Amino acid sequence: MSTRADLTIYQGDDYGAEVSVFNVDGTPTDLTGCTAAAQIRNGVAERAPEVVVPFTAVVSPPKVTLSILKTDTTKLVQPQYYWDLQLTFPNTSRVTVLHGTVRVKHEVTR
Repeated sequence: MSTRADLTIYQGDDYGAEVSVFNVDGTPTDLTGCTAAAQIRNGVAERAPEVVVPFTAVVSPPKVTLSILKTDTTKLVQPQYYWDLQLTFPNTSRVTVLHGTVRVKHEVTR
């Protein structure tokens, strides 16, 4: 089950976040061999097939590092989008660990 995590991203700035993943009993999840994917879209994938901005997602146990370059955050022109973070484990099981909205603070200085 995923946890809601709403983001605020400043348009035109680099963005970065670190995510720690835990099991239901509170112990760190073993991320060895996992891959991660995270995307920002206008809506859910079935109704909004175009990825507006992908995150660079790097798994470095015990955490996942997410980043977006400023050249990509400039593409965030609407006030709100949707995102999620999925992990794929070595046994091919896939788990969405975070999901939510992306609120965009539009840049002023260029």
